[in-house]
Amino acid sequence: MDIVKKSSLYRWVLLFFLSVYVLTAGGHYYSSDGETIYLVTRSLVRYGTFFIKTTSGYPFKIAVKFGLGHQAAAVTMPAQSVLMTPLYLVGLAVSRLTEPRFTNYLLHLSTSFFNSLVTALMVMVFFLFLRKLGYEKKSSLAATLIFGLATLVWPYSKFDFSESLLALFLLTAIYFSFLFKADGKSYHAFFAGSFLGLAEATKVAAIIVIIPVGLYFLWTLYERRRDRQLNKQATAFIFLSLGLLLFFAVLPGYNLLRYGSLFRTGYGHVKMNTPILTGLYGLLFSTGKGLIFYSTPFLLFFFGLRSFYRHHRAETVLIITIILTTIVFYAKFQFWHGDVAWGPRYLVYLIPLFLLPAVEVVRAFKEYRLFTKALIVFIIGFGVYAQLIGVSAFYNTHLTEVQLQYPKEVGPKNMNKFRFSPKFSPLLLETKTIYRDYHTWREMLRLGRYHPVPAENTKIFNWFIKQVPDYWWVYFSLSTLSRKFLFVLLLPLTTLAISGRKLWVQLRR
Repeated sequence: MDIVKKSSLYRWVLLFFLSVYVLTAGGHYYSSDGETIYLVTRSLVRYGTFFIKTTSGYPFKIAVKFGLGHQAAAVTMPAQSVLMTPLYLVGLAVSRLTEPRFTNYLLHLSTSFFNSLVTALMVMVFFLFLRKLGYEKKSSLAATLIFGLATLVWPYSKFDFSESLLALFLLTAIYFSFLFKADGKSYHAFFAGSFLGLAEATKVAAIIVIIPVGLYFLWTLYERRRDRQLNKQATAFIFLSLGLLLFFAVLPGYNLLRYGSLFRTGYGHVKMNTPILTGLYGLLFSTGKGLIFYSTPFLLFFFGLRSFYRHHRAETVLIITIILTTIVFYAKFQFWHGDVAWGPRYLVYLIPLFLLPAVEVVRAFKEYRLFTKALIVFIIGFGVYAQLIGVSAFYNTHLTEVQLQYPKEVGPKNMNKFRFSPKFSPLLLETKTIYRDYHTWREMLRLGRYHPVPAENTKIFNWFIKQVPDYWWVYFSLSTLSRKFLFVLLLPLTTLAISGRKLWVQLRR
C-alpha cells in the first residue's frame, strides 16, 4: 500500500464524490425493493428480527413473501439492510428534534443517502486500483472523474437498488485479489474472499462473478509457484476460502431463517426465456435501456483495451470474462430490463470494469489525432449529459405521462415500446421535463406554495416529486419541514468546494 501511504489524494476523491452524490440525492425511495430493504432495517433496529412486522396499510409497495410462522419475509438479501442501520439511527436521533409526524420522512431521508456513501467509496477504490496498477496520479484522477460523473454510477448513487453495493463489493474483491498478486500477503486473500462473499450476501445473482474471480486467484497462485513456498500458497488459498465462506454462508442461512429451507430464496423460479439477440440489443443499443446511451463512456473500454492488455493481461482476461458472462446471463433473463429503472440496471456493477482500461485513453490522449480527440470528448460529454438527466428528474415521470398521452399505444402489456422506440426514449422525454420541473419549482417558491412530506400525505408527495427537480433540498425548500433544516446544505457545498479545488490543483500539475 505504498502509494496510499504517500498520498492523501484518495481521501479528497472520496470527499469530493460524496459531496456531489449527497447534493444530487433525492432523499426518498424509488422502488419496492428499496422500501423492502428499509423495512428490514427498521425491523432490525426496533425488533431485532429480519421479519417485517408492519405490512398492512403500509403506503408503499414492498417485495415480501410469507415465511416461517406466516411472518412477512423480504425477498431482498440482508447485506444492505444491515449496513443501513447506522444511518437509520442517525435519522432516529434527528427526528427527536422535530414533531413526531416527521419521523417517518426523516428516517427515509437519512437512509436514502446510503448509496451516496457506497458509490463514493466505490469511486475511491477505483482510483486506488488505478494507482496500484501503476498509473500516474494525473491519469488516474482524470479517469476517476470520468467514471464518477459520466457513467451510470452517478444516478444509481441516489437510487435505492442494491446494484451499487454489489459493484463496490465486486470491485473491492478484485482490488484485493490484485494486491495479493502483487505482494502475496495472505490477509489480502482473506479480504478478497470476504468481499466476494459480501457480494453474494447483497444479491443472489452475484454467484455468476464468483467463479471468474476465483479462477483469477488460482491463476495468481499458479504464477507464484516459482516462489517454491507451498505453505504460503496453501495459506493464501485457505484465507480466501475462509473469507468467502464466512459471508457466502449468509445466503443459505438467511433462507433457512426466513423460509425454513436452505435453497428457497423468495424469488421463485427464474425464467431465462428472452431471445438472446433481443436481450443483447436491449441492454447495449436500445434507446430505452442501451448502455451506449446511458453510460456512453463504456466505449472507452475498446479504445484502451489493447494497451491495457499489454500491461495487465490476467486482469484484462478477468474483466472480459465477467463482462461477457454478465451480459449473456442478463440478455437471457426474463426481466433483462430491470424496470422500472434508469438505463440497464443489471449492468451497473460492470461499469467500473468497463472504465478501468479507459485510463489508457486518458494517458495517451495527447497522441491521438484531432478527430479521435473530438470523438472521445463527445463520448465523455454525452455521458455527463445523460447522468445529469438521470439525477435531475424522477426517472419514471415519463412513464406515467406517456401512458396518459398514449393509452392505446403504450401499456403494461407492451412496455417494450418504451425500451425500443426512440419516440419514447426516457433520455429524450426526461430532457423535455427538466425545464418544466425547474419552472414549476420557481413558481411554487414565488407563490409560497408548500407541500407536505410523505409522513403527512403520501399521495400528494408522490405527485409532488414528479413536478419539480428530484433533489432532497428542493423538496425541503417547498415542504412544511422546510427552512428548519435547510442550513445542512452548507456542509456538502463547503466540502465540495474544498475537495474540488484540491483535485483541480492535481489535474493542473
